[in-house]
Amino acid sequence: MKRACLFLLASVALGQNQQPNVSNAKFETRPFSGDLSAQIRSDAPTWFGYAIKTARSHEGSCCWNSGRECGCALEGSEPRTTVRGTIGNVPVPLEGLDAMAVLFRVANNTIEKVQAYSLSCQLDAGGLPFIWISGVTAPASLAFLDKLIDADGSHRVTDGALFALSQHDSAEAIDRLIRRAKRDASPHLRGQALFWLAQRAGDRAAATITTPS
Repeated sequence: MKRACLFLLASVALGQNQQPNVSNAKFETRPFSGDLSAQIRSDAPTWFGYAIKTARSHEGSCCWNSGRECGCALEGSEPRTTVRGTIGNVPVPLEGLDAMAVLFRVANNTIEKVQAYSLSCQLDAGGLPFIWISGVTAPASLAFLDKLIDADGSHRVTDGALFALSQHDSAEAIDRLIRRAKRDASPHLRGQALFWLAQRAGDRAAATITTPS
């Protein structure tokens, strides 16, 4: 067995009860209300998040994992600071993890950052409130992320939202990426959409990448 960070693996199981491994946070769980735009709002700095089913394994989607330290500190200019984990002789699932946490930092009722990590990644919320929304559907997530890409000029939001959109295990996600790759007004976003389509590497994605607009 390989040495690995000991995570709360029970929280990684697929289903509506899956949650991230968060420390240093005022953690709260709320059910999906049906309107993410209304639900992901806060005057005070707050982290929100929900789970998505992904097309690929994401057990390594974390800031850094040395085997002795692993995780991400969400607060700071960049989420690079490691979070100390506990070492244990635990098996690494051969099939990996097919779920991710999509996170949003909100202040003054404005989304400032969008990030996505494996549900096994230990997250330090820097003492802020962390609100986990359970039961978010894939169509609701995709529509919300697409609106964020259109509405905000900050790369911390648009690039993060586009990455999170691209990770959904959904034909609709591919449709939205293809539309952006072909018709988005921003050359930067067209390029980002093409990049993430290439990672999916399906027949439809390959046709988009190789066919001129």
